[in-house]
Amino acid sequence: MLDITIEQIISLGRLNFFLITVGYFVFLYFAFTLPAYYFFTKGKHFQLFQKKDFRPNQIKTEIQRSMVSILMFGILAFPMYEGLRLGILNIKFEFNWLIFIWESIALFLWNEIHFYVVHRTFHFKIFYKYHADHHYSNVPSPFSAYSFHWSEGILLGAVMPIIMLFHDFQFYALMTLPVMSIMMNVLGHSNVDFNPDQSMNHLMSFSKRHSQHHKIPHSNYGFFLPYFDILFKTDGDGTGNHGKNSKT
Repeated sequence: MLDITIEQIISLGRLNFFLITVGYFVFLYFAFTLPAYYFFTKGKHFQLFQKKDFRPNQIKTEIQRSMVSILMFGILAFPMYEGLRLGILNIKFEFNWLIFIWESIALFLWNEIHFYVVHRTFHFKIFYKYHADHHYSNVPSPFSAYSFHWSEGILLGAVMPIIMLFHDFQFYALMTLPVMSIMMNVLGHSNVDFNPDQSMNHLMSFSKRHSQHHKIPHSNYGFFLPYFDILFKTDGDGTGNHGKNSKT
């Protein structure tokens, strides 16, 4: 499929690898946030979960903080580059549909696990002062997707290099990770109630779950799936009721 080798990637040099990484994430960020903002927030196509206005200058602040997070993703390109150069990390460029499907599923599940662990950790009192930047957005917007403190940007951005230590993924499978991550992240921050009649723990209630989390931060730490919150009893509607019994 792609006539690329690890040697060609290494030949780009560290700076170019960094710049390509930053440019790619800037492109993904605006490619998903801008349409979502005008379709969900400005449009009248779906019911919003929280009906409050954004804070003054919220969108500007979210974009600024997101650019810092993307810079952190770029910083992570340096150890990834060294890992590829030293043979610690590897990428397979041959394509196989069956392998692509199972690797993409594995990356999706790993993203869910990694996000839950990092997010839950930042909600411990000792670390919450760093996560508070994200909760500046009491009512989330699509632009909230990458709006983190730089430290959280580093830890969340490490999702790809960490899993690459344990398996040599196909290039195309790896590329599904940032795409599906930003897509679900933007949708999850769009403050949309896709299923008004369903409980918080319904699979497609991910956006209102996360909007509720921004409103009342002590439950619903998951990314897209509700199952880790259910398993660890961190699900809820913010009033002490578990999501399976609570309606919005």
